[in-house]
Amino acid sequence: MKKTLLSLFICIISANVLIAQETPDFVDVTWSSEMDESKSNTLEEIVGHNEAGYFIVKQEKKDYFLEQFNNDLVREKSVLIDLDKLGKKRSFEKIILFGEGLYLFTSELSTKEMEKKFFVQSIDEETLEPIKDEMLFVKIPYKAYFLKKENLFTFVVSEDKSKLLAYYNSPYDFKGREQFGFNVFNSQMEEIWYDFMELPIKEKQFIMEDHLVDNNGDVFLMGKKYIGSKPSGYILYAYFDHGQALAEIPIELPGKYVNGANMVFSPDNKIIVAGFYSDHSTSGISGTFFTTVDLKTQKASKINYQEFDMELITKNLKKGEENKLNRKDEKGKDADMYEYDMRDMVFRPNGEILLIGEQYFIESVERMKTDGSGSETKRLYNYNDIVVVKLDAGGKIIWGNKIAKRQESKEDGGYFSSYIMAHTDQNLYFIFNDHPKNLESEETGKIYNFEKGHYAMASVVKMDDEGNIQREGLFKTTDKEIVLVPKVSKEISAGELIIYGERYSNQRIARLLFK
Repeated sequence: MKKTLLSLFICIISANVLIAQETPDFVDVTWSSEMDESKSNTLEEIVGHNEAGYFIVKQEKKDYFLEQFNNDLVREKSVLIDLDKLGKKRSFEKIILFGEGLYLFTSELSTKEMEKKFFVQSIDEETLEPIKDEMLFVKIPYKAYFLKKENLFTFVVSEDKSKLLAYYNSPYDFKGREQFGFNVFNSQMEEIWYDFMELPIKEKQFIMEDHLVDNNGDVFLMGKKYIGSKPSGYILYAYFDHGQALAEIPIELPGKYVNGANMVFSPDNKIIVAGFYSDHSTSGISGTFFTTVDLKTQKASKINYQEFDMELITKNLKKGEENKLNRKDEKGKDADMYEYDMRDMVFRPNGEILLIGEQYFIESVERMKTDGSGSETKRLYNYNDIVVVKLDAGGKIIWGNKIAKRQESKEDGGYFSSYIMAHTDQNLYFIFNDHPKNLESEETGKIYNFEKGHYAMASVVKMDDEGNIQREGLFKTTDKEIVLVPKVSKEISAGELIIYGERYSNQRIARLLFK
């Protein structure tokens, strides 16, 4: 009798594990078929979508492939980008979908001339082969210790999709001055104008954080400045009339530690700058700051600071940790949220703003080797809770909330960690790898770590306009035979995501349309 009951219990548990995950009713999902690839083959980037379908780039060792999927996510073409035809020393940089078509960016390194040349050329959408219309658009000086491949470029498209900004930083030089440049192209990938700038400040004292290009082709760059190791504020560089006029607009936050900011155009010819700050340290956040930059007067408004309340700071913490922070707050001591990085900013047509951050840190842990021959140091990558704060049009906090998440991995760079976000007019949607038990969690401190094994799953969290959370399972590893890779997944239009997953040699992509 005991054996019969035990067998029945095991069968019930097994059945529960094998039940396919139902898709939440607020999203439609279309899956590609399984793609059996070599273990060295992986997704480099999701390029985008047009009437011809979806385009992605894959990498296998030193080779790059451009692939096309139709609107039902059936793979129709996979073409090797033959760099040898372009030049003996040519390297792949990026493929973008912009304006009238696909464009390939490549580079060529000359150790003799100590410079790196960057080219752009069209891609034939019928054959997916590069067209022989390449244009050299920039040369970057190189030093001997910068000969390795670096991701130097950031690409930004204007709101009406008529202009493309290609921004680049010169390779990092600890002792040198901050240098950067950019090119602005029209929708036919014709260069409109360009500039290069060296700041009278050492590179280690300045980090460029955000980039905008408007519909006229004017460029706006915002960087964080440092005094010693302390971030002290921002500088907004505004290039008007295709570089004929330059404004340098300081955004000072005296006495504050600035821990991340983004900027966005407002409908009244201003730029909104908002982010997180701390009163105490470079590793914590105490609240939000908000300012507007008037592009006519070229001045920033008075900064609006808003502290987080203790309910938000202590959300998802264990009871003991919550009580400890509340006692510190009552004594006027530091009660920050620690190790949160600014990730996204969403602007609503009514002027409201949503700021999104994620807890991220790396730990170095020394452990004994399994054979007892000594110790070894391992790096642990932690991607944990997501914080969302909604501000009104004047920068006042309306609400804040946290999404409980725990993703700790070892010696992998956090490859399967973090999240991908989609947004609609009313809601935010966060997709990330999760543990099935967290679907039943009360989110009061008991949160299980994601592990990419047999029981892994991807969750989706819907956050409505009032900050209310609905957490659902999206798919299980056992159902789709993949593990989600959020960092290469992409929102290609409002409310539309292309996600990618892999496991062993199996790969799949899926389209998510949020209702």
